[in-house]
Amino acid sequence: MRMVLRPVGGTILSTMRRYASSGGGLLTVKESPLENVSIFEMNYPKANVLTSEFITSFLDSIKEVCDPDTGHCRGIILTSSVPGIFSGGLDINELFHNQDKERFDKYWSLFQQLFVTLHSLPVPLVTAINGHAAAAGCIVAMASDYRVMARVSPKNQKPLSIGISATLSGFCVPPYVFASMEHTIGFRKTEELMTSGRLLSADEALAYGLVDEVVDNGEEAIVPCLAYMEKLLQLPSPAPYWIVKGYSRSNVLAPLSSAQLRQADSDNFFNMLQDPTVRSVLGKHVSQLGSKGKAV
Repeated sequence: MRMVLRPVGGTILSTMRRYASSGGGLLTVKESPLENVSIFEMNYPKANVLTSEFITSFLDSIKEVCDPDTGHCRGIILTSSVPGIFSGGLDINELFHNQDKERFDKYWSLFQQLFVTLHSLPVPLVTAINGHAAAAGCIVAMASDYRVMARVSPKNQKPLSIGISATLSGFCVPPYVFASMEHTIGFRKTEELMTSGRLLSADEALAYGLVDEVVDNGEEAIVPCLAYMEKLLQLPSPAPYWIVKGYSRSNVLAPLSSAQLRQADSDNFFNMLQDPTVRSVLGKHVSQLGSKGKAV
């Protein structure tokens, strides 16, 4: 059955809120007005930072929802319930304080799994960016098939931002992250943004092609996501979508395509974090932020 997004006696948003939700804690899974389409709300109070616990919860939720033996998921819409924050990125406290290589390998392996999973989902992934999306928050957003971003934060009405500022901390992102942005906006623009570490406003991100649509505030972002998802679900078969997605993202995932490559990536990033300049900059961030954590 096809769900037409025409509100009766209320807005689409108010209608959506009547649908059931399940789960809780770090990530909440809700039903959407579209049949067999789930809404994933990131709900980690510490800025949706990608801690080991949060990544594990994220992966478990995807596995449960996309399990063909327990249901028929046709799509996922990703957003945040933390006001003004989509995701604050990697766990900077873990990256700075963790000097144990085995422990780092476990954390980085989880991040690699999340990256591969989001970029290769067999169902459409559409993202409502209703808060700041820095660093790994931007990486998560880039994995989706369509991105809608709000212009201002609901907390203070200041402009929201998106991007990856790793170079400002003295290091570079892994090659597959560069490839993901290149896949999204092209080589030249990726080179510019990755080199400068500049974060973009919603309208700048739209101009660069980093997002596909902008809305004034975060609550509105879910509506065009539902509309785009509905268009995808009207295709006569999901098979062409899977095939095209596999073709277009094979180069993005190639650097993580074997155990040896994944271990080499972990080794390289761990060694880069040991650089004195990098540790000095990260140490300042950690001191400023206390236990909050911050994107890198």
